[in-house]
Amino acid sequence: MNGNGVDAGGPRAPADGEALLRMLGLALRAGKLAVGAEQVSRLVARGRRPVLVLATDASPRQRDRYLALAPVRAVWGDLVGREDLARALGRRNLTVVALDDPDFLRGIGAAAPRGGRTRRRRNR
Repeated sequence: MNGNGVDAGGPRAPADGEALLRMLGLALRAGKLAVGAEQVSRLVARGRRPVLVLATDASPRQRDRYLALAPVRAVWGDLVGREDLARALGRRNLTVVALDDPDFLRGIGAAAPRGGRTRRRRNR
């Protein structure tokens, strides 16, 4: 954990903001996404360690507020802007969402493009 309460070994952010927005939309429809400051704060207060997705154009004050929430697994703050985040999730204005579901976090990681060849594990 770093000084902000963020797990330094947390999940790696996807390289593609569009893929992230699609997965967040699925998570919202499945009821697995905390949307907005109030829901995110409540999720952390209940002892969960979510991944926060913070809009790239969040104000310094908002950014400090969300970075002060601890502990969280990771903060992904360089992928999508407020307008894109809000539009993808059917809101007017949105700066932060939080995702805690391990299956969706794995799905987001699987959607992230990686260089080179990938190996798939076979079920035997």
